[in-house]
Amino acid sequence: MELLRAIFEGKPADDTILIWTLQGKAKISRHVTDLSTVDPAKLQSADTYFGCAARYAGLGLTAGQRGGNQHCSGIGAVWLDIDIAGPAHKKANLPAAQEEATALLDSCFPRLAPSFLIHSGHGLQAYYLLDSWLPVTDANRDEVSLILWKVNAIWRTHCLAAGFDADSVCDLSRVMRLPGTRNHKLPESPESVTSVHAQQDHRFSWETIRTAAESGTIHPSFTPTPSLHAPKQGKSATQTAQNRDPGTPATSCKYDADKWDALQRADHRVKETFEHNRPDLKDQSGSSFDMSMCQFTIRAGWSDAEVAAIIQEMRDKHHDKDKDSGYIPRTISKVKLEVQQSGFVPPSEDTETTLAQLEEQIGIPIIGLVRYDSDPPAYVIELRPDTRINLGNVEGLTDQKKFRNAITAGANLLPRKIDAKFWDDKVRALLSCVRHDTAGYETTERGQASEWIEEYLSQSTIHEIRADAITAGEPWTEPSGAVFLTATALRTWISVHLGDKMNARQLGLALRSVGCEPVTVAHEQDGKKTTRYAWKVIKEKRPECQS
Repeated sequence: MELLRAIFEGKPADDTILIWTLQGKAKISRHVTDLSTVDPAKLQSADTYFGCAARYAGLGLTAGQRGGNQHCSGIGAVWLDIDIAGPAHKKANLPAAQEEATALLDSCFPRLAPSFLIHSGHGLQAYYLLDSWLPVTDANRDEVSLILWKVNAIWRTHCLAAGFDADSVCDLSRVMRLPGTRNHKLPESPESVTSVHAQQDHRFSWETIRTAAESGTIHPSFTPTPSLHAPKQGKSATQTAQNRDPGTPATSCKYDADKWDALQRADHRVKETFEHNRPDLKDQSGSSFDMSMCQFTIRAGWSDAEVAAIIQEMRDKHHDKDKDSGYIPRTISKVKLEVQQSGFVPPSEDTETTLAQLEEQIGIPIIGLVRYDSDPPAYVIELRPDTRINLGNVEGLTDQKKFRNAITAGANLLPRKIDAKFWDDKVRALLSCVRHDTAGYETTERGQASEWIEEYLSQSTIHEIRADAITAGEPWTEPSGAVFLTATALRTWISVHLGDKMNARQLGLALRSVGCEPVTVAHEQDGKKTTRYAWKVIKEKRPECQS
């Protein structure tokens, strides 16, 4: 907690510090005044963040509210976030390693060495401590926000010149990862959030930060939000507000920050749309980006007022020409109609309702989806009555052809063919109903295949004469001691004894996953020499239990 104690030194005793945890769909905000009540060691199973700015006392923020910029009461540091290339980031143009990232940071601000440098698991976070607590009030909120934005914009400009990309993380209500916890962005390999460098006596005056912000170079494509600069074309703030669509919230009355963060994490195109950086869109007009953002937010279950707020903020950010008062409501209505006609299943807290809607649209009796948290994860779809279909890895869900083939082969049911552009919506709805199973090795694809083979061999007669075994549909041994079986016999046994159905290709992949080798063996039937396909069994070594 050394970092938080250093940042919040001097804050008013009753002002609160946000501790925000994210675990699956559960998001919990704690607003604490005493850091001794926070123990990072007890927060290892969730992604845990803290608010960079304190919140006013007495706001009554609930466990579901992080608070926005207007709720922030002061800061004790300035911050930057640095992504490092790797599987956790889709962007390719990022520093390749920690050393390259720190060198880039040092060259950007040669006179401002960070007080703290934190490794977030997949990047770095730099903090520049202030020499005294800086209260934020309505009188200086825009000024403080503008300085934070300029520091971040200088950093982004420096990265751009070096051929890298960097995110905008300058808002007062920003949350950053809490040192001492773990980063679960890649669930199969969580990373520790650790301190790389700490020098809490190394502090800067606000005037030093301001001077650095005012003297740095900012790329012309980077522009602050409307509240941080004078209205364009000489309009007063009042005139700008008068031109806004009636009923559209001003930027100070925004959408929920948690929902916006979640939406950006769910699909990288959301942020790219907000930044007007979508080369995949044929139409690059402001209206096209408005339509795209409407699609994302409406499908995420946002209210009309929230959709209107983000559209207006995006239009203001890019100085799009003023439209008539009905433009945004018309755009929302048009997109809502398109979404409705697509058969989209909206997000629902009620799993049964979502599954019932999917059953009606896809045409199969779905009662659940199970994700086995293994490497790689495997999915099984559950159908009425008592049928489980192994879809394999995630492609068995995302690839509609593979999904339909697996259901048809395993349950003798042909799902309806969905228009390709709407299939992702069905997958998202299915994933919203997923149950996680971490029962152990035997629940993984490889573990399941090993279990099948062990059970099959233990319940079968293992012949010493190949011809007898093939005739009886059972396994056999060769003089070398190796054990062989036929896929047809194993598939029949699995269906009869375990109730699992799979086609030959699925079984072949499962056998290969545990190292079994396909072979061709000679066989004589009715006096005629022929060949048969078989599998040489290589018993899978189970992973040892970790204490």
